[in-house]
Amino acid sequence: MALGPHVTLRRTTQPRFIPLHPNLVHFSELLSKLEHVPARVDEIRRNRHSFLIYHAPSHSDLQALFGVLYAKLSGKHQRDLCLSLIERTEDRDVLVAYIHKTDKAVLVNAGIGLNLSDDVWVNRAMKLSTTPADCKADVVATMTALCKCSKSSMTTMLYDEHDKYVTLEYVDEATRELSDDQLRSLEFIIQQASSKNMTGFSLAFHRGKVQLKERRAARQSVEDNIHLITKKNAALHLQAMSEFRPEWSALPMEVFDRSLVGGHQGPLTIGDFFADKRLYSQTSLLIGGTSRYGKTELLKAQFFLLSLRLRGKDPVLGFVQTVDKLKVVQDHLSRGSCLLLDDIDPSDREQLIHSSHGIWKSLLAVASPADVRGRNSDASIASGVPRGITTNLESADEWISSITVKEVDQLAIRSRLCFVNVRERLWVRDEPPANSARILQPVMTSTDAEAAMEAMLMR
Repeated sequence: MALGPHVTLRRTTQPRFIPLHPNLVHFSELLSKLEHVPARVDEIRRNRHSFLIYHAPSHSDLQALFGVLYAKLSGKHQRDLCLSLIERTEDRDVLVAYIHKTDKAVLVNAGIGLNLSDDVWVNRAMKLSTTPADCKADVVATMTALCKCSKSSMTTMLYDEHDKYVTLEYVDEATRELSDDQLRSLEFIIQQASSKNMTGFSLAFHRGKVQLKERRAARQSVEDNIHLITKKNAALHLQAMSEFRPEWSALPMEVFDRSLVGGHQGPLTIGDFFADKRLYSQTSLLIGGTSRYGKTELLKAQFFLLSLRLRGKDPVLGFVQTVDKLKVVQDHLSRGSCLLLDDIDPSDREQLIHSSHGIWKSLLAVASPADVRGRNSDASIASGVPRGITTNLESADEWISSITVKEVDQLAIRSRLCFVNVRERLWVRDEPPANSARILQPVMTSTDAEAAMEAMLMR
């Protein structure tokens, strides 16, 4: 009895039975069991739903064994078997040759490379009826960009098993770095396939494309209104650190919870806050002083840099001037993002409808999720979001007393704060720098504008 051209069956005195149900065959598990038998192949034999294995197979016999397993399965289980091969890179060449000869479609769906050109591979993986070259010139570029910005490879996003965790949130995250033109190209690509053949990422994209565009539009609106600063709009809203005096990092800082500063010698500075993860992970930075000294711009730049350090290539800084606006940015703030509350005066009851010591204790505790009652609706800020606050008040006690007069609550709030008072300008120059990106550039002269207005009124 022979299972393949290179398989020779021999009898041995100590057979080993490894029962494997045909619907539960997993190749990597089978190989791990083969490691417990002698080194050379003597016999591989199928006995109903069991395999009689005496010795570990060579590459040629491995191919024959795979042929037995593959022939016994069908549909989804064939694909599962192929996917498990990815873990065994040393055996891939032998098995790819077998699958390539047997069923190219299963090989593509399993994500095992055929060394095809990009356009042919995309064509097969996406099950297109036309080639990418016939669709659009930038199809391959779009797919490549999608692979780079996604957490998964394109083949991972396309096979069936991915369906169970492909959600609108995943699709949004995977396509976030694509431009609007690239997103339209991706939509065009996916529309070439029948919806009946769509699986995984392509199916989730097809079903949620309307909601996806709405989410992107909402995020763009938040970015345009300065409530969310990302690498996309950073040049418009941030000042370079070269615009600030070098001694900014030496500004004295009060840390009210001294248990967080073990190991520090001498007075603490604002530079220590951004350098010591114990401080920015457990306390909020309150910076006070006269307006127009550069407090807000310094914190925007430093917290954006901190988010860059914590998140890598995807920094996010939420920027709000009322607690109510937290509900605008809450969905965009995750662990490693940063939050800046600018010019917040807790005693302003018109601005903070539900301002209370409980809200501020929750909001200032970086290590825990914060639930904040805002106007008309609540807001929730994730844990692990370092945050800063600016104010015109010049002492932490004055700021805290505007929240509550109860000593026990004041102590709880104080332990969550680091305080810096700015007494002089932080800018290198005497005047704040004018960011050219912020300057409104006229597109008409005054004379032309007056003429255009006159023409409008004459209608």
